[in-house]
Amino acid sequence: MVSLPTPPSESSWTANPVRDFLCYRLVRLAVCALDASFTDPEVEAEYRRWQKSAARKRRPRGGADVLREIRSWERPGGYTMRVLAQSKWGEFVVAVEEEDFRAEVMAIYDIEAFDVTAAGVESFTGDAVKAIEVAHRFATMLEIEADAADEDEDMTPEFQFGVGTADGPLQEIIRDRVESIVARLAGVLAGRPGEGILAEDEHFLVATPGALWAIRDGFIARARAGLSADSAVLSAWQNLLEKQLEEIRFKAERKHAWALDMIDRYQSDLLAMARGPGVEINTWQALVIALDRAKIQIRADVRAASLDLASGAGRGPAAVDIMHSLEEIVESGGGDPFRIAHHLFDAMTMMPPDFANAGVMMISEAPLPALRDVLPLVLLAPEAACRQAAGAALELMAAEKRLTPAGLRRLIAVRSWLPEAERPTVDQAIRKARLAGVDCAPWPAGQVRALKATVIDGSGCQSVVGLAKDDRRTLFTGILLKQGFGVRDVMLERGLSRRDADAMLASVADRVLTLPVARPYLDRMVQHALWTGVAAGRVPPLELLEVAEIMGAAEWRAQRLDAGVEIEQLLGQLTPAQLTPAAQADAVKRSADLLQHAEIGDSWFEDDESARQVCAAHSRTSKKLIAALLAEVVEPRRDVWVERLVWTALWLKAGGAAPELPSWVDYALVAHAVHGGAPLAEIPLMIAIAKLTATAHG
Repeated sequence: MVSLPTPPSESSWTANPVRDFLCYRLVRLAVCALDASFTDPEVEAEYRRWQKSAARKRRPRGGADVLREIRSWERPGGYTMRVLAQSKWGEFVVAVEEEDFRAEVMAIYDIEAFDVTAAGVESFTGDAVKAIEVAHRFATMLEIEADAADEDEDMTPEFQFGVGTADGPLQEIIRDRVESIVARLAGVLAGRPGEGILAEDEHFLVATPGALWAIRDGFIARARAGLSADSAVLSAWQNLLEKQLEEIRFKAERKHAWALDMIDRYQSDLLAMARGPGVEINTWQALVIALDRAKIQIRADVRAASLDLASGAGRGPAAVDIMHSLEEIVESGGGDPFRIAHHLFDAMTMMPPDFANAGVMMISEAPLPALRDVLPLVLLAPEAACRQAAGAALELMAAEKRLTPAGLRRLIAVRSWLPEAERPTVDQAIRKARLAGVDCAPWPAGQVRALKATVIDGSGCQSVVGLAKDDRRTLFTGILLKQGFGVRDVMLERGLSRRDADAMLASVADRVLTLPVARPYLDRMVQHALWTGVAAGRVPPLELLEVAEIMGAAEWRAQRLDAGVEIEQLLGQLTPAQLTPAAQADAVKRSADLLQHAEIGDSWFEDDESARQVCAAHSRTSKKLIAALLAEVVEPRRDVWVERLVWTALWLKAGGAAPELPSWVDYALVAHAVHGGAPLAEIPLMIAIAKLTATAHG
């Protein structure tokens, strides 16, 4: 129980870390609730109407103030929050009730500037530590739902705690929460009924990047306790470690200094472990592999340390029996070329490039039939040098007629997925295989049972999730496409029952806005993502080829989706009345309304270093800030926003008419205006994007 006395005089002030941090959390929660409330125009309109009527009535002297509920939230965790307006303009009460505590926060809030000018905890009873956790979780949910969290403001002592490894009751909260997440995830991996990572767990992990250290240390402790690599508990710890590293990578890609520092610190800690006494090599290598699976580039000194450790354990290049190691990899893959390739990629992660390349050449000469179908998959290895070595080895195999029909089919399939410079050796391998009389295996027919595509978010990401027939079972897959990057990630679960697969698809729809789409939409978006990756010199994840084979997607080739061409095709489907100058001008005039749906528009803002610098140089409410953002940040990315508008139009059109969503027609017309060079300051949608950027970084 924590008491909240009236503020003492300056001379008598004494700090109380738990109480003070509790107040901070509750006030932050109130700010998030008010921001979330008044981003909804209907809430603002209703508040103004109420103020003009009942709120203006003078209350009796000494009587209770008039309160009006303007918004409320109820969460599965058993806690509720209400935003209550008082009769005096701009004064509010945010009330939170949970089984372990109750709190009220008073706030004076400027609904036009989205700014709290004063706030304080009016009352609190209950468990302070529980309240700190719940307030943080609830505020994080609001920020993520609105996707307008102020990243720089979060670099307060509270957020530094989230990044660092502070001790005390708050660190215990993080450790306890991580333990509960792992327990649920381990249960699912062990085949027990129940849910794995919940939506609120996702929110917690995103909002608390410093949970990485608790996850890493928990994994190390369990590994040292003697849990085997195939233990569901140890697998859960490792899965969570990879997931948290991936979340931090997302922020690092947006040049957030704290995320870059965390990745660097993680690898520096690995070096310190490698040089310290009693390092357990298998555990250490698993920590390195987690970086690779999270698609974080491994530093050269970490790779070198890995080889040094292996040499010291009698497993280095001088001592390793390469053929025996390949046999172990084949055995661990159970004869499945994709599983073998994944184990091979993990092994390559631990090697310096030259040693890995030599290993690739040995694969081509190994008298192991299972490896003949693996080498074509190495063309999708993360390291360019490994891919090039695989291409040279495949050319030799093809000439000697050692390439299988399935291998030839895979060579042909991935050729256009590779950077231009890597294609000549593949072309030679294909030509020599045909001259040697190798038949190309036919593509599986494939049977897609359901497809859903998520909304395109402010970072340009969209996931297409689906079910396909997998022999007599069902495949669940999620393909993450990212604008300007390509195929960002692919996940798949094979051998599922129809019931389990349907439940997984439904859980995605419960968490994020999705629309049902047909196969042609998936094909077009994947092909454009492949083209984007090729242009950037990247290859897609190996899992994409596995999904393509199950779905029978022989048509997946790198092929650009040209925004200008798509706009013309979309406009060609409109009626003459929809294309009149007046109709187009009206669509542009009301374009800010396209951001009214929270799951479509709330994340549409710029979030990189240039946006943060511009915001830091101006007042949050300054008109000059909006003008500067439009000119210095949004204008240079005009083409990016055109493509995003076109993607969204295609998504809405593919998903069919949804009364609660904007029409694809409006997105197409606004895309036409932006693509045509109309001044951004004259397009309300682009002004709204600049305002959201200001709110996120102000």
